[in-house]
Amino acid sequence: MSEADLYPAEHLFIRTLQDSDNLDETPYAATTTGFPLYKGSYQVKCNEVPLGFKPNSGDNFISFPIQTPEGDIKQAEYVQVILHPNPIVIGLRDDSDKVFTKPLYAALVFHYDRKLVYRAEQLEKLKAGAEGQDQTDRMICCLNDPSLMAEVHCFQAMVQELERLEGAIAESED
Repeated sequence: MSEADLYPAEHLFIRTLQDSDNLDETPYAATTTGFPLYKGSYQVKCNEVPLGFKPNSGDNFISFPIQTPEGDIKQAEYVQVILHPNPIVIGLRDDSDKVFTKPLYAALVFHYDRKLVYRAEQLEKLKAGAEGQDQTDRMICCLNDPSLMAEVHCFQAMVQELERLEGAIAESED
């Protein structure tokens, strides 16, 4: 399995559009029929956080730079994380009516000073149904890192799918 298979450039269930041929422009979300999604559908009131979103700052910060066709780059001001087998983040900007979305992955760690590196048997504790899962889930939740929660959720979904496939293979061999 290649890295491109694990981290596709596009999400399987999201259609995106762009206003220009500029490859650096951040695509915005569209319906499956190609109609753009607008943040007006979230009934945003002036100076209010849209329902279901969080301000993209502090503990809720997710790096989500949005570039306009003119080249203006600014972080999403509000974010919403959707956890499913392929977690995504939805971002909104105050100065745009568009809804932006992208796959959500844990942020890379560029230095390992005093940070633990886990072996495969230690990752067993992150599996769904593992002994002490409730305690592990509470500890991860206390870290207030949405990208980490998304990565653990994705890991659990992938493990469940692998177990299902292994079972199906074993059945077909019998």
